[in-house]
Amino acid sequence: MKKKIVSLMVAVILSAFTFTCVPANAASEQPAAISGTQTTVWTSNMQSTAKNQLSPFPPTLGGPVTRSTTPPSGYWNLGGGYYSADLQLVGPAWLYTNYYFSPNANGIINVYYSYRSRTGAPTKLRIGAYDMSQRRIVATWTSEHLSKDTSSMHFYNLSKTTKYAIAFTCVSDSTTRTDQLSGDATIQW
Repeated sequence: MKKKIVSLMVAVILSAFTFTCVPANAASEQPAAISGTQTTVWTSNMQSTAKNQLSPFPPTLGGPVTRSTTPPSGYWNLGGGYYSADLQLVGPAWLYTNYYFSPNANGIINVYYSYRSRTGAPTKLRIGAYDMSQRRIVATWTSEHLSKDTSSMHFYNLSKTTKYAIAFTCVSDSTTRTDQLSGDATIQW
């Protein structure tokens, strides 16, 4: 009889946990990222949730072309126009935009990108939102394993009062081979 009661109690407790689970972003407004062509969302603690698809293509590229290996010190107002980043020789270390940005009124920064592997081997592009006040990457997104790609991704749930730099890195699958990417990106609201 005691075994049945204990089993019943365990089942009730486990079912309570099952029904009280919430999606990664429902309980808190953590910065997160979503692909413009896929439906998986990754938060800074790498939990996933489904979201609607977004448009993968930017307006015409143009404007200043810059990037740096250190976080930026200058501000770029995306309300006045988009920012173009030159993604030359993106390797295993983070490559930052030369300016930081505020998200739009909905807490979103959009990144449209095009890249190719320098060796032609499939690799991945990782894009991060660097919180200027916390001095750390607070959300990341990683592309599919391809030798080249043109698409978009979107950071959302960003604090409207916080400034963010966008950072890029190349993710190689092999520990013996490090690949590099080249391309460009447009950051906009």
